[in-house]
Amino acid sequence: MSRSAWRGGQGKGGSFELSPTLTLPGCCLPLGSCGLSTHEVNVAEVVDGDPNRYLTPDGSDAFVHRREVIRVKGRADEQLTVRLSRLGTVISDVHAAAGAHAPRGHVFALSAVALRVDDTTMQFPFEAARARCPCAPRSRGPLSRAAAERRLCGRPGANRLRRRRSRPGTRRRQRAARWTWGAAHQTRSKHTPFGSIALLAPWFDLVTPTGGSNDTVNLGGYAINDASAPFESRYGAGYRALDDLAAPERSRFVISTGQSGHVLSPHYRSMHERWASGRYAPMQTDPAKLLPDALGTLVLQPAPATRY
Repeated sequence: MSRSAWRGGQGKGGSFELSPTLTLPGCCLPLGSCGLSTHEVNVAEVVDGDPNRYLTPDGSDAFVHRREVIRVKGRADEQLTVRLSRLGTVISDVHAAAGAHAPRGHVFALSAVALRVDDTTMQFPFEAARARCPCAPRSRGPLSRAAAERRLCGRPGANRLRRRRSRPGTRRRQRAARWTWGAAHQTRSKHTPFGSIALLAPWFDLVTPTGGSNDTVNLGGYAINDASAPFESRYGAGYRALDDLAAPERSRFVISTGQSGHVLSPHYRSMHERWASGRYAPMQTDPAKLLPDALGTLVLQPAPATRY
């Protein structure tokens, strides 16, 4: 798996400080803490007397009407006519709550900001990184590595710095061929309370390499700001199921540990490997098929009533 394009860092400027934060190569501003917006709801004013047009800074423009067909299995198709504007798709026409809250003579339009041609939100931080600093030598853009080394070599101890930095880099390149995502991204099913005791945790916690990340269907979220284990999978689907409503006996399920909470039970971790590899177990619901193979029966008896 390729390395992430995100880089950890610390953002400072004037009287504010953002730490820890994320940025991108070539970008001088922190991005992870900015809460960049990806969608926005705009309010468009409809031209009085003409519901097919809306006001714009340079006059008015016509709504574009588009027919949407949503195919539903076992039912008739849902057909909608939506209006499009330069501010986005009009949602107050097809969403009852949005229509109820829209001001009289106005509509709500939803747009994805990042898809707009005129949006330069992400362009600014990269252009700012190329800006000239009054206290630095004049340059037309970012320094190349060779140019940076020529400037650095004119300073005392520069050659020594270059030699020291080359050796760790060589070792990292040699180790890179052995890198695997699962080795860093391990799921830890932590036992409560013994998982918090260092001597007992290896006996009670279940740890295994897994795939996934914060942004995949196979969710395996991690906290990159935790220096001790930045890629350890901390949350995800502890229970997965494939339910066949037409034939319940064909359903499948799996949990991340096992059915037993007793560490000495063979079922304490019996499903852990199956869960990590994306496999499932049959879900038996018919008592006639389930009871003959049952390992035992747990009977819960209510306690006798106590008089006070």
